[in-house]
Amino acid sequence: MAWGKELEDQVTSQLQANGLLSRSRWFGKERMSPGSETKLSDKSMDLVFDDGEQGKLEMVFKGMEGVHGHPCGVFEVKGSLTYEKTDSEGNILKSEETVEGGKIWCSLLYPAVLRMDLDLVISHETRAKGKLIGQQQGDVSIKLHRQWTPVKPETKKSETPQPKQEAPKESLEKKD
Repeated sequence: MAWGKELEDQVTSQLQANGLLSRSRWFGKERMSPGSETKLSDKSMDLVFDDGEQGKLEMVFKGMEGVHGHPCGVFEVKGSLTYEKTDSEGNILKSEETVEGGKIWCSLLYPAVLRMDLDLVISHETRAKGKLIGQQQGDVSIKLHRQWTPVKPETKKSETPQPKQEAPKESLEKKD
């Protein structure tokens, strides 16, 4: 049941990306000051990315800023990453990406990245049964925005109303 494991991994990464399941890593309680650097590599890349990316990423803390009223830490980023995935048809996608620059907004309340503006140089190839079936290279700008909005839980008349919870809305925009 390899496809079942792959599906489980995809569902888990989506739940983590949207703050509905805790990530294995997030920022500690220690305060950061502007100019502080955080270097991610291989296993720690899951702090920012959700699909098993490997590589190195340098993050420089620039300060705090709101995203749709939600408090976030803002980081300038650069580095490189690679990943390999298998799609539902059994094709293998290999990717090498260089992050030439950009910013990431990390929530100060939830383990979620609420906004990402990245400029990348990518090289992707797709293989089926070892044979090259597709290849892409070029510059890509990625803009990801998640908006948290209140969700009202259902309450019975006899229950005390619960505090409001927030759930994500996500939009993804790619330009090439």
